[in-house]
Amino acid sequence: MRGLFAGGTLCAEAELIAREALGEAAGSFTDFGDDAFTRGRPHPMIDPGPRLERLAADADDPACGVLLLDVVLGHAAEEDPAARLAPLVTRARRNGAHVVISLCGARGDPQDLARQARALNDAGAAVFASNAAAARHAALLATPAKTPSPPPAPAPPSPGEPPPGGGPLLGPGPPSAPGPGGG
Repeated sequence: MRGLFAGGTLCAEAELIAREALGEAAGSFTDFGDDAFTRGRPHPMIDPGPRLERLAADADDPACGVLLLDVVLGHAAEEDPAARLAPLVTRARRNGAHVVISLCGARGDPQDLARQARALNDAGAAVFASNAAAARHAALLATPAKTPSPPPAPAPPSPGEPPPGGGPLLGPGPPSAPGPGGG
């Protein structure tokens, strides 16, 4: 599993959950908002360039079975994160990797929460309203001995509202060719 995060707290939470489930096999987790990545450049919520470059490399890596990302919406965030992420999600899925996204936003965010969720799901990602739920789902996907069931179909939330309990905003996306199980 490879975790590529814009938010440090979300990264730490996902890594903790994955390590509890998978131990050292949990893979790597990178906080692109860390000072090492932001010296002299905007935070990745505004300029996702370095994270997108890494996502492109991981999407083409046959050893990468699961990609876990956060997408944070709001007034200080990128205008349309799904527009730049969706082609890379599709590429990763085409190469056999699972993509799981925690989408942190609210109705009224300028990026339109529901539109972002649909675009990412249409590209092949499993989209969750809860970072913890996304991390647990990614850990299941990264467990070689288990083949998880797809997340349950969510009850349709009010437009732009996450479902109760942070469950999947949308299901796991279109099927792809089977890929490697680990990270």
